[in-house]
Amino acid sequence: MYRTSFLQYYLFILVAITNTILPQQLAVKSYSVEDGLVQSSVYTIIQDRFGYIWFGTEGGLSKFDGLQFTNYTTAQGLPDNFITCMIEDRIG
Repeated sequence: MYRTSFLQYYLFILVAITNTILPQQLAVKSYSVEDGLVQSSVYTIIQDRFGYIWFGTEGGLSKFDGLQFTNYTTAQGLPDNFITCMIEDRIG
C-alpha cells in the first residue's frame, strides 16, 4: 500500500515537471542586413567576456551589444572583409 502511494506521488511529480518544462520554447531571433548586420552570410560567432556578440561575415565584422550592430570593414582598418574565424585572446 505504501509502495503504491509513493509511486503514484513520484509519477505525479514527474508528469507535473515534464508538463511544465516541455511546452516552453526558446526565444529565437534572426538578424539580417535590415537589422544592421554587415552581411547575411555569417561564418563565425563568438561572445566576448563583456557580453558582446561578434559575427564574422563575408562583408566584415559585426559587433552586437544586444540592441544594435556596430560594423567593421576594411574602411575601419580590417585587413580583409572575409572573416571565417575568431578567437578572444587573454587581453580581450
